[in-house]
Amino acid sequence: MTLPDPPARALTQKSSISFVFVLSLGAMLAALGQACIAIATLVGRLNDRSSGVEYTWNTTAPIREVAGSAPDGAPSVVVGTTSAITQMTGTVKDLPVSTLVLEGASALVSALTIFGVALCVFILVRTIGSGAPFARACSRALIALAIVVFVGFEGASVLKVVSEISQPHIAFSEPAFEGTFIGNGYAASVPFWPIYVAVVLAALAAVFRTGAKYQNDSSGLV
Repeated sequence: MTLPDPPARALTQKSSISFVFVLSLGAMLAALGQACIAIATLVGRLNDRSSGVEYTWNTTAPIREVAGSAPDGAPSVVVGTTSAITQMTGTVKDLPVSTLVLEGASALVSALTIFGVALCVFILVRTIGSGAPFARACSRALIALAIVVFVGFEGASVLKVVSEISQPHIAFSEPAFEGTFIGNGYAASVPFWPIYVAVVLAALAAVFRTGAKYQNDSSGLV
């Protein structure tokens, strides 16, 4: 058992605690909204796949064209030099169901991950705001947060990569270029930052557990 001490009780009066508390609630609501949008978008794209859905893909090789006249008042490619396009967006018919489902699942997992992060922060801030910063719930919330960050964001990235790899070659032509070009999704990659964040959060959870032990020892509860 961890009892609030005077410095810890002072945390209950901090406006920053209340602000983060409200912010986490708002983030949870926003994440639920994003999850609903992700599901609705997936259903709509599956229904429209035969007529064509808007899709973005990477070109197998850069498509090069000599730059034309520069627009006034904006940074632009120097006239006479060669520019290259590496990504295209267009309406594509008959994309595989697996590609669309994996892409939609990635968006859904991202939204649910944000909800999980906000929930862990909500529990953490509520516990700290109650005047018990070293309560067991804090270290547990940090461990849960580390797991959610790692599994959620890495999982969403992996689903996105698999979706792009499963995408078939897309043949397209463009009046501004000569010939027909092939595009695929092999340029995707998985980020490493969730691993680093998860390790830091796990280390912070260990600090909180140590703090709780020292607090219990000093109050004669152990």
